[in-house]
Amino acid sequence: GALSRGEEHLTGSVSCVAAEFAVVVEVHTAARSGLRPAGCEDEQSLSKHEFVVTSGSAAAADRAGPTILSKVEAALTNQNLSVDVVDQCLVCLKEEWMNKVKVLFKFTKVDSRPKEDTQKLLSILGASEEDNVKLLKFWMTGLSKTYKSHLMSTVRSPMASEPRS
Repeated sequence: GALSRGEEHLTGSVSCVAAEFAVVVEVHTAARSGLRPAGCEDEQSLSKHEFVVTSGSAAAADRAGPTILSKVEAALTNQNLSVDVVDQCLVCLKEEWMNKVKVLFKFTKVDSRPKEDTQKLLSILGASEEDNVKLLKFWMTGLSKTYKSHLMSTVRSPMASEPRS
């Protein structure tokens, strides 16, 4: 999800992999404190906000979860980053993991590679842990039919069977 600015507070949510890894990030304006350093008063400072991270599953609490979740949490809790920088960080993380999803889809569904090769690919992508694999497979279900059809048709085209020079 995206972050949106309300009158009194920022609200938003980030969710991953059905209920097992559902995460809600509530963003509230921090209570005013006289202890805040003078340099933290600009509009874009994250120190002006409090973050409440809630997991949708108590069963998943003992596991680290997908790597992207820890990176999102690190970005949200880094007080040295402005709201704009955190926003760009979240966009980049989403794009990075969507690219991994697209590579995995092409590799497994379009090219029909063996399971051993898929494990090697996941390792190269830095996504070989079970929670990361579940996330990638879940996000794969969200790829558009148009995108999937495009990939399938490029494999079947005559140029795809020509030898490369």
